[in-house]
Amino acid sequence: MVSTRTRDDLSAVIARAELNYSPPTDESPYFFNMLRLTNIGVAVTGSVGVVRGNLIATLTLLGLVVTLLLVAIATVVLPLALRTHFGIESSVRAETLWSGAIYFTLIGPGFMLTEIALIQRLTVLLSHPIYALGILLFTLIASTGIGSLVSDRLPLTRTPWAYLYPIVTAGCLIGLKFLLEALLATMIAAPVLLKIGVFCISDLSCGAAYGTVFPTGMRLAKSIALDETPWYWALNGIFGVLCSALAVFISIYIGISANFYIAATCYGAVLIAQVGLQRVKARSEALPKVGVAYKP
Repeated sequence: MVSTRTRDDLSAVIARAELNYSPPTDESPYFFNMLRLTNIGVAVTGSVGVVRGNLIATLTLLGLVVTLLLVAIATVVLPLALRTHFGIESSVRAETLWSGAIYFTLIGPGFMLTEIALIQRLTVLLSHPIYALGILLFTLIASTGIGSLVSDRLPLTRTPWAYLYPIVTAGCLIGLKFLLEALLATMIAAPVLLKIGVFCISDLSCGAAYGTVFPTGMRLAKSIALDETPWYWALNGIFGVLCSALAVFISIYIGISANFYIAATCYGAVLIAQVGLQRVKARSEALPKVGVAYKP
């Protein structure tokens, strides 16, 4: 690498190297990580040092992800699957259960991937993780609380609004991703208080958007089958915890932006669950009318 004369030559040499010598960027600011997953054997056979530490950290992170996944399957997914497999639920209730399960399983990872990615982006912007964590938690709690409050006053459980708000949420998330990149490019040397103020204003609309998703889904689920909501709380919580570890792995080995894109996909895919929930809701609203018409 010392003999290279151009940046392209240097990039070519780095790409062929067993270890990752690429300079850190805002997209991947993990300057301490030199391990390539495709050459993990180098760290296994290597001596004690930085690369060996990278291996231990990576294996620990992977072990945590796998453990959380197994716990999620054993405690929530498997019991839920067995419940419907052995005919405990009618076909309509099974459709309701699985539509709701998809809904809340998607928004758990969507929220957590967003939160971890925002912390990592904000750490670069504010130059300190403590500032990033404190400011982000404040803005997230405040903005999602506003979104939850507003959602109670909007017709989001009715069509066509039920199919619209997941798309709006996903779009806000992608917009926030590009907005943060612009802030990093233009305000990295600005005073800390100014950067905090601009971020809080920027995050308010996005946080309010995905603050509407959980309470809206819960109100819709309760209107169809109230006794199924504990399953949805469990799915949302356990997959959110799982993705808190997975998000760190994605950021290190793929890039922080990947978390934003995956999270936006999760929120957008809520439309799949909405189709099933809205179909069951329409059936449940039609049943009383039929019963009254044929009541002797």
